[in-house]
Amino acid sequence: MLEMVKQSGWVNGMGVFKQREGAKGVKTIVKLNEAESGDIIYSLEKNKSFSAFHKFGDSSKQVKIVPGGVDRKTKSKEGELVETVRRVSVGVTDGGVSFYLFLEAGESQLLVEAIRFYLNHLFHNRNNA
Repeated sequence: MLEMVKQSGWVNGMGVFKQREGAKGVKTIVKLNEAESGDIIYSLEKNKSFSAFHKFGDSSKQVKIVPGGVDRKTKSKEGELVETVRRVSVGVTDGGVSFYLFLEAGESQLLVEAIRFYLNHLFHNRNNA
């Protein structure tokens, strides 16, 4: 399950919301199946795009992962070095409202491991039921 809350900004390191966190259009939840979870692992490991579309009644949601990069500048004794580091954009569109999250390479790897843990736990419990 993927849950995202829309923020309007940051104040003193804490997220600030335009409306109450539980207000309509500020929060979205998407239930992902095992195949979609595997596709997300593949997408993050291979730096490939992912897209899924969910429709239930009048409600529709689209989940996208788009790979990209961001330039990071570091200074060394020889001068300034610019390197491009991997970053992905995770986006969910829910009834015209868009939610975005940018993941750095380390965060992407943590997400991969969390999904693997979830799948392992799910399959283990199914086998022992």
